[in-house]
Amino acid sequence: MKKIILLIAMLVFLSAPAWAQQSYDVVAVWEHTGAAEYRLYQDGTQVDTFPGNVTEAPTTIQMIEVQHNFTLTAVDGWGRESAHSVPFVFEAPLLDAPGNFRFTF
Repeated sequence: MKKIILLIAMLVFLSAPAWAQQSYDVVAVWEHTGAAEYRLYQDGTQVDTFPGNVTEAPTTIQMIEVQHNFTLTAVDGWGRESAHSVPFVFEAPLLDAPGNFRFTF
């Protein structure tokens, strides 16, 4: 019985990297201009901020699950934040991600 429990524990431990957090290098791209800054959200949580004078920016995201929703907001000079963009749904590859990904908002 101890061998079976140990085997199950080892299988769970060895399969953990499939569930572990993964990093992905992405480039967020948008067409709007004139904001003081832009904010990138992952499933409703802010993950990065970009200056208002750019329309694309590289960033690194962390993912545990396979699918996540990303949105972008614009912030004006008074600090007022716009509504969230239409979500960009990203489905992470099941294996390590090759190359860069582009999120277009």
